Amino acid sequence: MPDKSSAMVHTQYLPFLSLSWEASGYSWGSAILAFLYREMCKAAKMSSVDGRALNADIGGDWDASYNELPGWINIMQKYNPGTIAVLETKPYYKNDRVVADVRQFHRLFWTFPQCIHAFKNCKPIIQIDGTFLFGRYRHVLLFAVIQDGNRKTIPVAFALVPREDTDSCKFFLQKLRKHFFRHNTVCLISDRGSGFLSAIESLGSRFCSPKVEHRYCLQHIASNYHGRYKKDYERKLILRMGYELVPNKFEEMLHELNERNSDGYNYIAGIPKEKWTNAYDEGFRYGHMTTNLAEAINSSLKGIRNLPISAIVKATYFRLGKLFATLGKESFTLKDVGHIFHPRIQNEIQAIVVKSNGLYVLPMSRSDTIFRVSEIPRPLQGYDPTSYCVNLEDKWCDCGYFQALKSPCQHAIAACSNSRRDYKNLVDPVYFLHSVCKVYEMEFPAIGSETEWHGNQTWPTILPDPEIRRNKSGRPTSTRIHNAMDMPQRERTGQPKLCGHCRRAGHIITNCPSRRQH
Repeated sequence: MPDKSSAMVHTQYLPFLSLSWEASGYSWGSAILAFLYREMCKAAKMSSVDGRALNADIGGDWDASYNELPGWINIMQKYNPGTIAVLETKPYYKNDRVVADVRQFHRLFWTFPQCIHAFKNCKPIIQIDGTFLFGRYRHVLLFAVIQDGNRKTIPVAFALVPREDTDSCKFFLQKLRKHFFRHNTVCLISDRGSGFLSAIESLGSRFCSPKVEHRYCLQHIASNYHGRYKKDYERKLILRMGYELVPNKFEEMLHELNERNSDGYNYIAGIPKEKWTNAYDEGFRYGHMTTNLAEAINSSLKGIRNLPISAIVKATYFRLGKLFATLGKESFTLKDVGHIFHPRIQNEIQAIVVKSNGLYVLPMSRSDTIFRVSEIPRPLQGYDPTSYCVNLEDKWCDCGYFQALKSPCQHAIAACSNSRRDYKNLVDPVYFLHSVCKVYEMEFPAIGSETEWHGNQTWPTILPDPEIRRNKSGRPTSTRIHNAMDMPQRERTGQPKLCGHCRRAGHIITNCPSRRQH
């Protein structure tokens, strides 16, 4: 093969050059692109075959993985007592008849005792979300995520369901409430999707205050608003409204929205303020306005979303075991060297302490619990001074930071300095390192050889649902109802098909008379 930059061509193209009068009419650039595209398709097909073989080696066969689930669940419960797994199956039908000793997989919920224990020492918030799997069968993985005082995210509960509908979400939420909602009040954050929303409404008092405080993701509300009214500035205004801590400022922005778009104002006013705003939240969501924790876990699960379901369950066990070991080692090391908070949390608190210097504090009670804190005027910087009321006993400040994040603001720290109090006593216990260490004090036990996982089968054979199987590789089947707009123009206008060589009707290029003349 000569150099492509020279004036030579491969011998396979010589027959095309025999008809020199037609060579100028060939699209050589298109031919090269078609050749490259064909080679790329071959390479992609080979890599996809290798990928399927790799998945088979890692996770096993797709259909057989469903039957491996009960055995793997038994192994987890043997080595890790307290593991909770709820496997639901249905009768398996073949030719409209029930097959004996065969069950059809329906859905699965699982969690671990280490996760349940960890939540007792984390922030009392749970974010829930779902993600589609890319395997041979169309399953949805529902999961719940929590956050410790060091702002590390931990997935704690999972469910494999056929789809993200009301029934599946209700199944997941019922199991979640049974094993995790043991605090006085738990804040549940989700999007406003029809599945979770209708499931929570159907569960009624079990997901109502005071046991559960349901909140919406602010980003989803802003996105839904933008999809409805296509106003980018109003979408950003809604985001600022959600993050605003002071009710008066929130009402001013709400009034601005009403002046710009009355329909948009009515849409937003129809959503309860305490569901999506910081100003009216009363501190239940610890400043978490979106489901970004769940989205972060969603992106990290991409590596297992194309594996068989038994491999997915195994991956959650071993990845959580590694996560608990890594974060636990870090937390205990910091605690042993004398840290009270994690260095990142300590730096943030120290920055607030620096801001508290120079504030004017006026005591307003004999018990030194209520203060009026005023900021220093800065006329050269165009900064107008503001005064705030601080109540140390109720952990309250007019700026809204204290009650929203459960950590003292600069005004509260200034009041503590004035009354000779230690501001650390006002920090929520979840931020202290001793609480973070309790999160990871239970470790996942190691599971040995896989030969123990495949013992004598004592359960009915479990098979997947054939109705949720993805179509095989090939051109996808169109389910769109075609109309006149989908027909070629020549069919709509009645124009006959023309030859690609002479542009005449009645024949095609392969039997064109003008080509035979040459």
